[in-house]
Amino acid sequence: MKDDGLSRRQAVLVVKVILERMIHAVRRGEPVEFPYGKLVRVRKSFGEWWDSNDDWPAHRRPYRVEWELSPEGREQFFGPLEKQERAYLEKIWEAPQPEKRRRRGRKKRAGQLVNK
Repeated sequence: MKDDGLSRRQAVLVVKVILERMIHAVRRGEPVEFPYGKLVRVRKSFGEWWDSNDDWPAHRRPYRVEWELSPEGREQFFGPLEKQERAYLEKIWEAPQPEKRRRRGRKKRAGQLVNK
Protein backbone atom coordinates (compact mmCIF):
# COMPACT_ATOMS: atom_id res chain seq x y z
CA MET A 1 0.00 0.00 0.00
CA LYS A 2 1.44 3.35 -1.06
CA ASP A 3 1.32 6.23 1.43
CA ASP A 4 1.38 9.74 -0.11
CA GLY A 5 1.51 11.63 3.20
CA LEU A 6 4.43 12.83 5.29
CA SER A 7 6.36 10.53 7.54
CA ARG A 8 6.21 11.18 11.29
CA ARG A 9 9.73 12.63 11.24
CA GLN A 10 8.84 15.04 8.41
CA ALA A 11 5.61 16.10 10.14
CA VAL A 12 7.45 16.82 13.41
CA LEU A 13 10.01 18.88 11.50
CA VAL A 14 7.27 20.92 9.80
CA VAL A 15 5.57 21.66 13.15
CA LYS A 16 8.90 22.66 14.74
CA VAL A 17 9.70 25.07 11.89
CA ILE A 18 6.25 26.67 12.12
CA LEU A 19 6.50 27.13 15.89
CA GLU A 20 10.05 28.57 15.62
CA ARG A 21 8.88 31.11 13.03
CA MET A 22 5.95 32.11 15.28
CA ILE A 23 8.25 32.53 18.30
CA HIS A 24 10.69 34.70 16.34
CA ALA A 25 7.86 36.87 14.97
CA VAL A 26 6.44 37.47 18.47
CA ARG A 27 9.92 38.29 19.80
CA ARG A 28 10.29 40.91 17.06
CA GLY A 29 6.97 42.42 18.14
CA GLU A 30 5.00 41.28 15.10
CA PRO A 31 1.52 39.80 15.59
CA VAL A 32 0.94 36.17 14.59
CA GLU A 33 -2.53 35.87 13.06
CA PHE A 34 -4.89 32.90 13.24
CA PRO A 35 -8.45 32.51 11.90
CA TYR A 36 -10.10 33.73 15.14
CA GLY A 37 -7.48 36.05 16.55
CA LYS A 38 -3.80 36.83 16.88
CA LEU A 39 -0.93 36.54 19.32
CA VAL A 40 0.71 39.86 20.22
CA ARG A 41 3.58 40.89 22.48
CA VAL A 42 2.59 43.24 25.31
CA ARG A 43 4.87 45.04 27.74
CA LYS A 44 4.44 44.02 31.39
CA SER A 45 4.34 46.52 34.18
CA PHE A 46 5.60 45.44 37.59
CA GLY A 47 4.84 48.65 39.43
CA GLU A 48 6.72 51.82 40.21
CA TRP A 49 9.25 50.17 42.50
CA TRP A 50 10.60 47.84 39.80
CA ASP A 51 10.75 50.58 37.18
CA SER A 52 12.33 53.22 39.44
CA ASN A 53 15.11 50.92 40.62
CA ASP A 54 15.55 49.19 37.27
CA ASP A 55 15.77 45.99 39.29
CA TRP A 56 14.71 43.02 37.20
CA PRO A 57 14.93 39.60 38.83
CA ALA A 58 16.21 36.82 36.61
CA HIS A 59 12.80 35.12 36.35
CA ARG A 60 10.90 38.25 35.27
CA ARG A 61 10.55 39.13 31.62
CA PRO A 62 9.53 42.62 30.44
CA TYR A 63 7.01 41.25 27.88
CA ARG A 64 4.21 38.71 27.78
CA VAL A 65 2.22 37.18 24.92
CA GLU A 66 -1.53 37.77 24.80
CA TRP A 67 -4.27 36.38 22.60
CA GLU A 68 -6.55 38.98 20.95
CA LEU A 69 -9.85 37.76 19.55
CA SER A 70 -11.00 38.99 16.15
CA PRO A 71 -14.63 40.15 15.76
CA GLU A 72 -15.44 36.77 14.13
CA GLY A 73 -13.77 34.92 17.00
CA ARG A 74 -15.64 36.99 19.58
CA GLU A 75 -18.93 36.12 17.88
CA GLN A 76 -17.98 32.45 17.74
CA PHE A 77 -17.13 32.27 21.45
CA PHE A 78 -19.60 34.75 23.00
CA GLY A 79 -22.54 34.83 20.59
CA PRO A 80 -23.80 37.50 18.17
CA LEU A 81 -22.57 41.07 18.55
CA GLU A 82 -24.59 44.23 18.25
CA LYS A 83 -24.04 46.31 15.13
CA GLN A 84 -22.21 49.15 16.92
CA GLU A 85 -20.03 46.77 18.92
CA ARG A 86 -19.06 44.85 15.76
CA ALA A 87 -18.21 48.08 13.91
CA TYR A 88 -16.04 49.22 16.83
CA LEU A 89 -14.23 45.89 17.08
CA GLU A 90 -13.57 45.77 13.32
CA LYS A 91 -12.17 49.31 13.45
CA ILE A 92 -9.80 48.36 16.28
CA TRP A 93 -8.86 45.04 14.68
CA GLU A 94 -7.80 46.63 11.39
CA ALA A 95 -5.93 49.54 12.99
CA PRO A 96 -2.19 49.51 12.27
CA GLN A 97 0.19 48.56 15.05
CA PRO A 98 1.83 51.54 16.73
CA GLU A 99 5.46 52.05 15.84
CA LYS A 100 8.07 51.21 18.40
CA ARG A 101 8.79 54.12 20.71
CA ARG A 102 12.37 55.32 20.76
CA ARG A 103 13.98 55.81 24.12
CA ARG A 104 14.64 59.37 25.08
CA GLY A 105 17.27 60.52 27.46
CA ARG A 106 20.98 60.48 27.73
CA LYS A 107 22.96 58.69 25.10
CA LYS A 108 26.52 57.62 25.45
CA ARG A 109 28.73 58.30 22.47
CA ALA A 110 32.48 57.70 22.46
CA GLY A 111 32.73 57.86 26.25
CA GLN A 112 30.75 61.14 26.54
CA LEU A 113 27.20 61.64 27.71
CA VAL A 114 25.08 63.52 25.19
CA ASN A 115 21.66 64.96 26.09
CA LYS A 116 19.07 64.69 23.37
